[in-house]
Amino acid sequence: VEKLHRAQQPRRFGAMKGFKVKSRYLSGSRSGGDHFDVMDTADASQVSFMLSDSSSYGLSSAVLSALLHVGMKFSADTAKSPNQVVRMLFEDVEKTLKERDRLSVFYGIVSRKDYVLRYTHLGNTGLFHSVGGGTFRAVPPQGAALTRGTNAQGEGELKLQPKDRIAIISDGFVEALGGESHLRQLLDQFREKDSRDLLNELVF
Repeated sequence: VEKLHRAQQPRRFGAMKGFKVKSRYLSGSRSGGDHFDVMDTADASQVSFMLSDSSSYGLSSAVLSALLHVGMKFSADTAKSPNQVVRMLFEDVEKTLKERDRLSVFYGIVSRKDYVLRYTHLGNTGLFHSVGGGTFRAVPPQGAALTRGTNAQGEGELKLQPKDRIAIISDGFVEALGGESHLRQLLDQFREKDSRDLLNELVF
């Protein structure tokens, strides 16, 4: 049964030097929408990770549209910081933002020169880091979710070591798993499993 379950896992991302990336999208019980992507630069010098978590369907559509508008600008410019990229994205989204809309976003860039993850983490998305396969710890965001009239501010960084693990999880998934405390228990319980098996355990 476990082999059948593994075989059904979508393979969105191919081989990526230095990283194993696994993701899974599940429909939730609330309105809104999430978007996750991983991008490798043409010269393979950097890898970027993005998770957006929108509070409404309209905002989710606006985020996808904004990614198309500004995507080419920041994918071609490896000099831009995570905060600059998030600000560019939000400037495009803010034009259609409604009063109650909230946008949580994680955007991080890893340079293969030093394997430092530089990131902007705003709102309710969950970011969890396991050093060398050890206990997962929650990495707090730099600020609240983006709303009309706010600015994306703040950056953090994590020095990644061999065997480190990063879990980036939307708030809807954290809620479905019973909250952050229960999620970290599950992450720790299965942290020695292969990344594909760990993801399957969370989904199950």
